[in-house]
Amino acid sequence: MKKYSLENKIVKLVSAQKERGILQSRIAKDLGYSRSYISEKLKSMVERGILRREPENPFQYRIYITENGKKKDVSFTVGLLMASEYIFAIAAIRKAARKVGVNAKFKVYKNTTRLNSDVIAGKIQVMLSPTLSQLAMSLSSDSIVMIKPIATGGSCIIENTSSKNNLNLSSSSSTMILMMKKLLGRSNNGEIRRMDDASKSIDLVRNGDFRRIAIWEPYASSLLLEKKCTVIASYSDLLGEFPCCFLSATHEFCQKGGKTISAISNFYDQQRENHDLCNSDVKWAISFISLKTGIDENLVEKSLDNYNFKIHYSHEKLLSFMENIRTYMTTDQAESLLGKE
Repeated sequence: MKKYSLENKIVKLVSAQKERGILQSRIAKDLGYSRSYISEKLKSMVERGILRREPENPFQYRIYITENGKKKDVSFTVGLLMASEYIFAIAAIRKAARKVGVNAKFKVYKNTTRLNSDVIAGKIQVMLSPTLSQLAMSLSSDSIVMIKPIATGGSCIIENTSSKNNLNLSSSSSTMILMMKKLLGRSNNGEIRRMDDASKSIDLVRNGDFRRIAIWEPYASSLLLEKKCTVIASYSDLLGEFPCCFLSATHEFCQKGGKTISAISNFYDQQRENHDLCNSDVKWAISFISLKTGIDENLVEKSLDNYNFKIHYSHEKLLSFMENIRTYMTTDQAESLLGKE
């Protein structure tokens, strides 16, 4: 899960030699790649000013790190919640990172509060998280750019019909709370408690401590394995096609890593259009989400069918939705957050 990209390995190896540099053949030997493959990679890094190459003898080069190479940040960190909705985005980020020669690290959070804090603190550069939390953070700190919607659907409200109480669970900074409020608004049926850990929360519903939960995939599919648990309202029933989550990045990373952002965006469009579950990056992402959620890989993969990844999105739709939930933006705020159409 934490393998460095080849370019990162080369930078680390050359940097360790400081002013002495290192023979090109030694890089190939130490990293276990062919000389021809390493030669092509080094050529690219020299052209981009990360390394410099000087003849050692008629048959050999010595490689040095440049000042630009020392300053170059060859990694970025992606913060995300534990949801199968992000599988195609994770796959696109891994592929894009390889293409531009950087290392993508993935950090998983149980709730958006800590994720948002780490973004503001500069620990996270790219986000895969709920639309509402991103909007709230941007309005308060003006720190991110919302690049692409991830999907719609894939969430529902599940009821344990054997539960003896009328308590409801929902996350507090996502469309889950909007779903629950819409449902209960019709019947005024019980109070809502906040959940911070989806894994523990579905157990509370499974055990009957709570009657209902607004929950996303793959947790929804896992909970529905219980015969006493049933879907009483779907995402589309309550919220239509509003995008539940977005791919976003900090303003600083968008400026410094424009090529990376562009590659991520392009690859994500390809991944969700093709819906290729046999792709190696998609397989890795499925295994990653399965490991983090503790839910079987087959169930994680099957849960993807409950999302609509090919959604139509516009600034107008998003701003209209914000007005419906009584959240307003100035034109400058909208352009800073969403860019110009």
